[in-house]
Amino acid sequence: MFTLFSHDLQPGTTLPERHVFNGMGYQGDNISLHLAWDNVPAGTKSFVITVFDSRRADRLWLVANIPADVRMLPQGAGSGQDNLPAGAVQGCTDFGSAGYGAAAGRNASLPVHRACAGCGSSGGG
Repeated sequence: MFTLFSHDLQPGTTLPERHVFNGMGYQGDNISLHLAWDNVPAGTKSFVITVFDSRRADRLWLVANIPADVRMLPQGAGSGQDNLPAGAVQGCTDFGSAGYGAAAGRNASLPVHRACAGCGSSGGG
């Protein structure tokens, strides 16, 4: 089964201050999360990762065209502190710009829940 995980998040804990939004009155560092995955389905052509705050319906980070042989985005890759894989692109968030835009306020202090992820395969368009 495809698995997505992060060294930066633990189920049942809150989002660390390092990954909370910095702006609009919030004092986090706005550093994108380490994300890694394994058990990739055969035929995968690329990955798309989106970080979405379902409580506020906000898209916080979107990375597309991640090559199929990549298995990790390092902490800070969406914040300009580390590199994205060659060919990967960041989409516009609900903050109005490309790059990581962290959760803020009440949502940053709610417990972390398990993330879900999808990947493209040779069977679809």
